[in-house]
Amino acid sequence: MAAVTNVNDRVNYLRSEVWQRMSDCIRVARYYEYRAAQYRRWHNTIRFLLYLSATSGIATFVEEVLPPFYSIISGVFLAIFITIDFVMNMGRKADAARTLSAVCGILQTEWESLWSDINLGRVTNEEVDVKMKELSRFESLMTQAADLSETAIDDEINKKCHYEVIDYLRSRYGAE
Repeated sequence: MAAVTNVNDRVNYLRSEVWQRMSDCIRVARYYEYRAAQYRRWHNTIRFLLYLSATSGIATFVEEVLPPFYSIISGVFLAIFITIDFVMNMGRKADAARTLSAVCGILQTEWESLWSDINLGRVTNEEVDVKMKELSRFESLMTQAADLSETAIDDEINKKCHYEVIDYLRSRYGAE
């Protein structure tokens, strides 16, 4: 009887571990989807401000529409916005976040497939272990490749995604 309990404990552990990783993957996919949109908005705002600074400077210089000090002010703003664009690199961050979101979407499908296989008894514990290691390795490689390590986690978005995942899992799996 003890062997059955150990087997059951192992099955429960694997189910719990797959569930946790699957829900975390879903949360991360949503998180980076939101972050990509946020980075893209910031990037577009900076670009728009660059455009305004450049055109007002040109208008002042060429057309003499505005007083001369506007040319100096627009030049200063232009330098500031170029520096911000260069330092913050929101375009690259948006692309990296979008890539991570897509990769996590693929991983979500794999985790959900593994979850289904476990529930239907189509895989052994050893097969689950192998698949979990494979998915974890892939997830780690992709996260390192995207390199958003210098970016702070946005707790507000993270919390929002956490609750969205809970709602998703409840609707999809009837989980509480």
